[in-house]
Amino acid sequence: MGKLIKYEFVLRGKRMLVFLAAASLLNLGLYLYLRFAADTIESVSAAVTFFFLFMLFNVFFALLFLDILTSFSRELNHKEGYMLFMAPRDGWQIIGGKLLSGLLEGLGFLIFFLALAYANLFVAYGATVRALVLEALNQFFGFTPQQQSAAVVTFIVFALLFLVSVINAVTTAYAAMTLRRGFFSHLRAGWIVTSLTYVVLGLVISLLMLLATKVYPLPTPMDILDASVRLDYLRDLDQCLIVYAMVLAAITVLVFYGTGYLLEKKVDF
Repeated sequence: MGKLIKYEFVLRGKRMLVFLAAASLLNLGLYLYLRFAADTIESVSAAVTFFFLFMLFNVFFALLFLDILTSFSRELNHKEGYMLFMAPRDGWQIIGGKLLSGLLEGLGFLIFFLALAYANLFVAYGATVRALVLEALNQFFGFTPQQQSAAVVTFIVFALLFLVSVINAVTTAYAAMTLRRGFFSHLRAGWIVTSLTYVVLGLVISLLMLLATKVYPLPTPMDILDASVRLDYLRDLDQCLIVYAMVLAAITVLVFYGTGYLLEKKVDF
């Protein structure tokens, strides 16, 4: 598994470094422009910087998601993947190595992104950002310290659910590609089969998650505006999100196991 992860990093490491270097230079250029060349007040500069960071976050993870999928597809369907799949590793190790390397790469960028966001929003524009955040909280919510702590916990739980959702999306895409390679490799329009399979698998997973929401329905969103029940709302929301994450994680494990089995038994090179 370790050698497989190293192999994945060698394939994508240089591109990631180039992206991070380009992002750093763009960020520096934007800061210098807003600070010395543009005639803008600090709150506007902070808003422009926030938008830049938002776009950077979305672009990177979209590219990472596509790269993880396309690299698996190339190795599964073309000769360049022959040595990887013929090596003494089972299908689960191959998929696990790809998922883990992608997670580590995403974690590396997330650390870089958080450092960049901290340098921009809490150092360069720290006073302005803190004033805007406190004003927004006081004006719209007026959270007490206890409610603020509960909101942080809710954010962490939501982030966990988001992470499980990303892993599920990648694993489901791997399953769709493997099903196509194992049963429909003779068809020329393989991408159509892969897309349809992905949609069908996604619908099945969505139906299972819908059942979970029926059993554990989300609390009424507007309750967060009511200070008297806000703490109970956040706690109920945490419980629902944890249940959803557990259900989705169980589904992901099943998809992972099935995809590994298909690689072992149905895919020939």
